[in-house]
Amino acid sequence: MLRALAGLSLLLMAGLALAATPPLEVINPWLSACDLQPTSAADLQGACSAMWGPGPLCPPPCSGNSTTQCLQYLEESHKDEVCGRGSSPDRRRRALQGLHMHHCCEHAVDTAMPESALQDDETCRHLLDALLEVDALAARISCELAEVLTRYDCGQTYSIAHHCDDCKVI
Repeated sequence: MLRALAGLSLLLMAGLALAATPPLEVINPWLSACDLQPTSAADLQGACSAMWGPGPLCPPPCSGNSTTQCLQYLEESHKDEVCGRGSSPDRRRRALQGLHMHHCCEHAVDTAMPESALQDDETCRHLLDALLEVDALAARISCELAEVLTRYDCGQTYSIAHHCDDCKVI
């Protein structure tokens, strides 16, 4: 009995730690403060702040009766639909199948969810929230990188980096 109580208390402590952990740290605890502060670089505040939706190489989202190639994307509303009270792990798994990330559309949501997230409402919500945040972070960083790369002028003998090795195709 004492062993079971000790195991239960460890499980509860782990659950509380997960619930208190910011969503991005759940997915990637090695992100720097600069990665997480989109307004920290004053010169990188252009079109990236407004960018959201499927990445440039991703099919468009499916509409009701779409006959063209499209994908179903993870939305905020899926947290309630998928992780609602009383949902069984099988129902959650089926609901997540076929959902893709907005920016990283080659990644299916169900493959990113551990079995523990399918068992518990709060863990499910927390991890879906983390996936949405990480995908938005990937979109923002990709856009900011594209903005930086537009500053290189490889037609000149020098670029911002004072040489053009960064632009040469190897």
